[in-house]
Parts: sequence; C-alpha cells; structure tokens
Amino acid sequence: MARRRKIRRNRHSFSRRRRFQLPWRGIGVVVLLAALCGLGVLTAKWIGTGLSHKDPKPATSAVSEVSAPASTTAAVTTTTAPQTPQTPALSEAHGFYLPKATLQNKAAREKAVTDGVKAGFNAVVFDLKDETGAVGYASATAGAKKAACVEKTALTAADLKAFGAFCEQQGVLAIPRLCCFEDPTAARKMDDARVLYAGDASFIWLDNTQARGGKPWLNPYAPEAHAYMQGYVTELVGLGFKDVMLTGVQFPYQTYAASFGSTKLSSLSKLDVLAKFVTDTKAAAKKANADAKLIVCVPALATFSDSTAVYGGNPLNFGADAVAPLVFPDALGSKLTVGKEILQNPESNPQKAVELVLKQTALRVKLIDKAKQPLLLPFVQGYDLADAAVAGELKALRTQNGNEAAFVMYNPDGKYPLKSY
Repeated sequence: MARRRKIRRNRHSFSRRRRFQLPWRGIGVVVLLAALCGLGVLTAKWIGTGLSHKDPKPATSAVSEVSAPASTTAAVTTTTAPQTPQTPALSEAHGFYLPKATLQNKAAREKAVTDGVKAGFNAVVFDLKDETGAVGYASATAGAKKAACVEKTALTAADLKAFGAFCEQQGVLAIPRLCCFEDPTAARKMDDARVLYAGDASFIWLDNTQARGGKPWLNPYAPEAHAYMQGYVTELVGLGFKDVMLTGVQFPYQTYAASFGSTKLSSLSKLDVLAKFVTDTKAAAKKANADAKLIVCVPALATFSDSTAVYGGNPLNFGADAVAPLVFPDALGSKLTVGKEILQNPESNPQKAVELVLKQTALRVKLIDKAKQPLLLPFVQGYDLADAAVAGELKALRTQNGNEAAFVMYNPDGKYPLKSY
C-alpha cells in the first residue's frame, strides 16, 4: 500500500509564487498609503487655513452671533412706545357723568376715568358751571371777572387742561358742561345781562318770591348775556375741549312781571333768539377749532311733546351739532303718551319708557332738513334703578339707535351698577 503524502498548510498553500519572491505589491501599497497620508495632511492644513479666514472667532462667538437677533428683537419690543387709544367721535360716545366732588380731586378724577374705561365707557361729562352760576375752573374771561363767579375750590386752567390731556391719553372724550341763562350769580352782578323787573328796572327780577327761593336769571335777549357765555365756550375749546355741552338754554319757567328790555334782539321770537345764541356760539367755537361741536342738553319731553314753553318751540331746531335729551323715566310723569301709545307709570318700566321716547325723538329729528339734523346723545338714568332695569334701558337704546349708539349714563353720585356698558 502506497504511503500517504502529507499536505502542509501555511499562508502560501494556495500560492503559485515562489517563497522568496520580492513583495512588489506590498511595497506599492505602502508607497500609496504614504502618499495619501501626505496629501491628507496638506488638505487638512489648507481647509483649516480657509476656515480660519472665513470665521476667525471661536465656537463660543458663533453661538453668541446666533442668539444676537433674538436679543435685538426683544430690545425693539420693550422700547416700542404703546399706541395712545383714539378718542371716539361724538357719534360713538359711550359716556358717564363725573360729579363735581370727584372732578376737584386729581387722583379721584383720574381713577374714575380709568375705571370707566375698564367698564366700557369712552367719554365723560362733567359740570364746570352749574345752575347756581358758580364756575368750577379758573376762567380768565372778562365776564368771569365781572361776575366774580369762580369758586374757591376751582381747578386751575393748567389742571383742567391736564385732565383733558389725561382723558385723551386714555382714549376718552372729555365733555365739559355749562349752564347758560339760569345763572343767579352773574345776573346779580351784570346789569345789562339780566332779566328786568317790569314794574321798576332798578329792582332785580326773581323767578319766585324770596321766601320760596326766587332767583334772578340772565336775559336771553341781552347780547351781553350771549357774549358772557360764548367767552367760556371759546376758552374751553382753546384749552383742548373740542366738544362743549350747554344746558339752561331757555327762558325762566315763569315770567310773571318779567321784562326782557329793548335790545337789538327784541324782534326775534323766543325760539329764534335761542337758536341765534346757539348758532353764534357754535360758530365762535368752530372759529377756535374747526372740529369743535356744540351740544345742547334738554329734558326729553321737550323734543316731542308740548313741554316747550321755555324754549319757544322744539329745541331740536336750535341748530346745535347735537342734542342730549334727558331720558329719565322718573322725570316722565305718571303717564307717558307717545302718539297712540300710553305708558302708565314710566318709572316702573324703564326699558319701555326709553324705547318710546327715543323712537318719537328720532321721528322728530327726521322732520328737520337733513343738513341741519342734530346728532342725538341721550342721557340714560343710572340712579335709583336695579341693575336689570339699567341694562333694559341700554337694550332699548341700542335697539332703537343701533348697537354703537351714543349715550351718557347719568348718576349724580358717579356710581354705576353694571360691570360693562
């Protein structure tokens, strides 16, 4: 049996080359690797140099640059001044009445305005001259000096102007109100401007006996009385109040033994002389500020019923920019008759009372030439009523005049029940 040949297995078992053949392939690989390493070093050096030219800052600086735009944006946001709210047009005024006691205290009046804004108000009405003739700011008019009517607690002109500016910053329309011919203070001081006693012109005429609180009045037929009131209006417009409200644009409630003298206005009817006063005063206001508006405040019944004797006619025809009827259910009597509708005890149904009054007043406005139709700025009763009743009044107003209808909520103590108006 033939002897079996052993197979020697090593790393050259399957190679046909001789054992001592020079390793040219290995040498080539080594040379190639060395060349590649050298090229890699040069390439890395070139790349590093290129990067260092483009961005010499360390990595921490790069992070700082990324965060810089966010920091800049934040700075712009914090330094941007807030926009001042725009004051409304008179037709969009949702106002409230500010009592004199609150007006005379800076902190109180400013708080009242800011609280009013939170409640949805954008206008405020306040008295600067009431039915006593007292003037609540330091007027510099010649008439005020002659009548000696400025109160000791009156605001300075600077304080009043500052309050107007504060209201404007809050987006609130500030409307000062002045009582006109019902003015016993000026009537006692100004001989040429008061109603005379028919029996003896040397006596001061009173609208009642002294025992019953009778008081003198300014004379609507006296040009001096017109000029006296126009002085306040133009002064207030000059202080920045472009909308001014007048009340007491009327004759005395009774005129027994009264004489209105003989003036250049004597030939006019009561309605015409009051209308002349209003239109002349409006023209004077617009001369001081082209955007000025004059508002006349009257009882609601005077705008559609026969309760017009003291006006000589319907005050809607005075020629004012706006008329502010006092739509107070508690002042409408025991029975309200509007056309064919009769409402017994209007105070017990404020919503219906407001609805009927505004509906009828609007109809009367439509009878006036369109170019002369006044805006309506109704005063709504905000006192002696439950919250639901006040809300009902506003609902009636908005149903009749529109959701954004102008109004003034009135409460003599300046407290208003609803959280939102």
